[in-house]
Amino acid sequence: MLCCRPTSRERALPRPASQVTLHDVAAEAEVSIATVSRALNGLLVSRASEARVRRAVAKLGYVANQTARALRNERSYTLGVIFFELSTARGLGLLDALSSVLEISGYSLLIATARGDEQTYARLLRRFVERRVDGLFCVSPIGAADSAAFCANAGIPILALRTRNDAFRSIPLVEPTFAAAAERCTAELYALGHRRLAFIDDEVQLSAGGMVGASWRDPRIELEHVTLDEIAGIDEWIREVRSRRNRPTVIAASERQAEAALAVCRASGIAVPGEMSILAVSTAGDEARAQRLNLSSVLLDSRRLGEAAGKAMLAWLEGTRPKGKLSVEVGTWVPRATTGRVR
Repeated sequence: MLCCRPTSRERALPRPASQVTLHDVAAEAEVSIATVSRALNGLLVSRASEARVRRAVAKLGYVANQTARALRNERSYTLGVIFFELSTARGLGLLDALSSVLEISGYSLLIATARGDEQTYARLLRRFVERRVDGLFCVSPIGAADSAAFCANAGIPILALRTRNDAFRSIPLVEPTFAAAAERCTAELYALGHRRLAFIDDEVQLSAGGMVGASWRDPRIELEHVTLDEIAGIDEWIREVRSRRNRPTVIAASERQAEAALAVCRASGIAVPGEMSILAVSTAGDEARAQRLNLSSVLLDSRRLGEAAGKAMLAWLEGTRPKGKLSVEVGTWVPRATTGRVR
């Protein structure tokens, strides 16, 4: 009877990574299976044992079976995030930080955007829940009561980020604020003799309508809140403001609008900061422009919001539901040459 023995070449072929098990890694590393599991999950083992496990994994080409892990733990290790719109650097910064926090804990993040459509948002909500994600982030959720009720009865953790409309009040909210930065800013402006500040809110860029009232709270400085659609143009508005007897001596606006106001003042012979101080409420992605123009700014870093939201979700998945509202300071006051003493 002929017996076909494997050739040396056949014996040398490595096993497919999908067939390498924890038992194989443990045998190669000469440690227990428990030690291998702890080392691969970032738990405490000795440095020597961890090094042996890492070498064995690299040699054998071991790849963890996440599907089996999910079945054992009754989790998909997948989370979802839905944006009403994803069109600014703030959204990308939030997303980057959120992904970083979750990936460290072994979760993958599925991303969707409703592109500004309320019906699409509602459809995406149902789709994520039906696909059994472990948790869901809803950025600025908006919709009717039936969508909110669906979220409340979904049986998974759902966090609202940035804002939420009244229908979604039962969902915990992680909201940004720049109250601490605004407090430092207005305290400095008051010391420089300013008593009235005009905030031009472009809303689309900053989505700051909800943050303005919560942030600029110094009772010593009166706040005039205007939106872009309320004024004919920056140049005409500045000329009108300049003619007032009790006029604002500080203009705060988004990065681009603050730059436009600065250009108008210079073209009109308005001394900055002597006659008019200007500051930008800017995002981390636009800060280079403020530095180039030497423009004072309240810098908003949406990464802080993403990090806080990610940690809140992970805590909820471990059993600690967040409170109804968590406010996260995202601002930093950066004074530069465009704010100064009132003449």
